[in-house]
Amino acid sequence: MPTNTSSLKMKSGQNVYIARLSDKSRANLFMRADNKVVHGLWIGEKLTPLEILCIKSFQAQGHTFCLWIYNDLVTPPPAGTVVCDGRRILPRDAIFRYIDGNEFGHGKGSLAGFSDIFRYKLLYEHGGWWTDMDITCLKPLDFQNAYAFREHDVLPVVGNLMKCPKGSPLMEWCYQRAREQVDAWNTDWLLPIRILNEGISQFGLNDCIHSITNPDRWEVVDCYREQQLRPAPQWYAFHWMNEEWRSKTLSKNKVRAQSYLASLFHRYSIEIQLLPRLPLRTRLNRRLAKQVIPFIPLLVRRKLKILLFRFNKLIPSS
Repeated sequence: MPTNTSSLKMKSGQNVYIARLSDKSRANLFMRADNKVVHGLWIGEKLTPLEILCIKSFQAQGHTFCLWIYNDLVTPPPAGTVVCDGRRILPRDAIFRYIDGNEFGHGKGSLAGFSDIFRYKLLYEHGGWWTDMDITCLKPLDFQNAYAFREHDVLPVVGNLMKCPKGSPLMEWCYQRAREQVDAWNTDWLLPIRILNEGISQFGLNDCIHSITNPDRWEVVDCYREQQLRPAPQWYAFHWMNEEWRSKTLSKNKVRAQSYLASLFHRYSIEIQLLPRLPLRTRLNRRLAKQVIPFIPLLVRRKLKILLFRFNKLIPSS
């Protein structure tokens, strides 16, 4: 990670090309033009190692990464990052955080609702790929269709990794409805995503849904976060489920030694504090949970998760 901590200043209304691409950049010269650009949003002054990993991983697979921001960055982004002023899409006073959380502990204080509205408008105006900043790219996202959506194990689609063309009627439709229905007082965590799913069906784009990442199940993500496992060969990306980290107050500046996540930080030369490896019994128990939990009916899993969240709230913090 760069050691220079000087503040990065935005120029309102225009893109800022941060640095020349490294000679080691492995640009994919044969990638379709509509797959080249990947957009992400970050609200805050500091990028953690997980966000740095996101940017570097897409760049390593031949993509140009456009980082949309509202604050001057103290953490220098990776060389080659195109930094863009978020006010070109939505004004600063449109930013909001959810006031309340859901039954799983998700949502309170989250920017997710605003981020969903932002991405719909951005993709309508610019097109290309959208990624959340908790995703690591494993293979080039070189898809032939104008649209591509990430399959989910509960909903048909989630919007944290998707591709749409500029001027997309779908994104215009999603933006208009999300802007009308989603605000700081929304307690329906899945409302913006249901809008997207409804739009995909309405515009006849269900054939553009692909299984391209790990499942969004914390017992799976936690194993890759804590242990050395290999990703499935069909995965194009890995989703680290930032909202779970946030609700569980997990540090993104520390990682377990000899874990898959640690190996990714090492691969991209990102400095990170290493924690001791988990005891063997703990590793085995978590791998067992990863294998067994999918066989538990979804409704039962959700009820158990709610009960666990409520139980943990009763335990006084030390």
